[in-house]
Amino acid sequence: MNEVIINGEEILETVKESVISTISEPREKWIAEIQTVIDGHQRELAELLRLRQNGELEDKEYERQSAAILHRIDEQNFKKSAILIEQSKMELLEYRIEKIKKLLSDGKLLQEFDESIFKSMVKEINVIRGREVEFVFECGIKVREIAE
Repeated sequence: MNEVIINGEEILETVKESVISTISEPREKWIAEIQTVIDGHQRELAELLRLRQNGELEDKEYERQSAAILHRIDEQNFKKSAILIEQSKMELLEYRIEKIKKLLSDGKLLQEFDESIFKSMVKEINVIRGREVEFVFECGIKVREIAE
């Protein structure tokens, strides 16, 4: 754990750079483009309804075409949801990095085990073989050590 405290800033900077490069992908642009497609499909639905009300489109044909358009709208909404989920994951990761930075900000080495710091930073511990263990931190960093 002290190794992480000593190298904490360097480790967190590496993770933060990775997060920022991922977050800076044009997610907002993608969502706007998807919304534009959805808006176009909604205009198609309105036009179909107008044609049906004016007697220019039979009920059966209206139902067939509107079902196809609604299916395309659902597909676009699914894409938009997937982008928003990924964006939320990135924001959570950034939050966790800031939380760890706050814990490490004083730069003091631990003289004894601190359970609260440990639990807030370590997501899981994996036994690799024998006494070799791997700590997986909340931010995704993995550190292997030989247990004493």
